[in-house]
Amino acid sequence: MSIGMRIKEARKEKGLSQQALAKAVGMQQPTLSALESGKTQSTSLIASFASKLGVNALWLETGRGPKYPEVSEPQSPSEDEYFLVPILDVHAACGNGHFNDQALVEGGFALPKAMLHDLGVPEGQGRIIHTKGNSMAPTIQDGAVVLINLADKEPMMSKVYAVCLPHEGLVLKRLTYEYIEAAGTSVWMMKSDNPDKNQHPDRRLPPDESTIIVGRAVWYGNRL
Repeated sequence: MSIGMRIKEARKEKGLSQQALAKAVGMQQPTLSALESGKTQSTSLIASFASKLGVNALWLETGRGPKYPEVSEPQSPSEDEYFLVPILDVHAACGNGHFNDQALVEGGFALPKAMLHDLGVPEGQGRIIHTKGNSMAPTIQDGAVVLINLADKEPMMSKVYAVCLPHEGLVLKRLTYEYIEAAGTSVWMMKSDNPDKNQHPDRRLPPDESTIIVGRAVWYGNRL
């Protein structure tokens, strides 16, 4: 069986016309017709034909080996390489001046252990949260998956933290240390990245004990 015959066989199995296949691989239809009829004995587009027809390039070119690529079963993340980070229920985690890091939703989020180590997140100290709202947009969008390092609670300038606030629950805010002239002192401020300050005004981090810095946001698709 020639290359052209194998192309014709696979094309018909896929339900493609000569015109459609020729267009898909960047070839003129008469050229494909000549190839399938045996008038032309070779083509430089074997890889393109194999990809479009879903067959092995070796079989298409030589007739040897299996016609179709082997489909392997999807592999579950290895426990040696990945850690299943718990997902925090942001609605249940804060209340009555306390933070409950075991208020979890079912399941978890698999992240590479090497990445967690690189981000400085100790084993068992990571939590995933799903954000709500656009106060931190465009940096962090509504519904984003964010990794929180529970071991990193000491505020650092211009870093993003998860904070438990009385009557508000868990929020993400950027913390900055600023001098407030009216107060005559420097205080920690909670800032939103959203430039609409009418909807998302900057405000002082409440100094009372019911305000809890839960941990630092360290990853949202990229390092924060």
